[in-house]
Amino acid sequence: MLSDRAQIQNRSKSFKANAVQLALLHNLLAIDADTAKQRVLFIGDSHNDAVMFNYFDLSVGVANVMDCIETLAHRPKYITQQTERQGFVELAEWLLDNQSDEEKHHLI
Repeated sequence: MLSDRAQIQNRSKSFKANAVQLALLHNLLAIDADTAKQRVLFIGDSHNDAVMFNYFDLSVGVANVMDCIETLAHRPKYITQQTERQGFVELAEWLLDNQSDEEKHHLI
């Protein structure tokens, strides 16, 4: 278990990293923070992702997030069955399999 000081340091790093991620969404994709909150799906697997799990309405943890779930400040809304890369693949396949015909058209 992390000491109080280590937890504070980790949270500080997470806030800085997450601000950078939101700035990238805005600068590269012209997506503002409010739109991103509602429309972007965030996927992660550890403590440094906790702030983003809380921020985004759609947040997914790959299964290995269960290794630290009890100590996460904020948990993902959904958790895959597979870990690491395979968890990401599981989510991607689910998203592709569950699109509407209109959404599929936009991928072409």
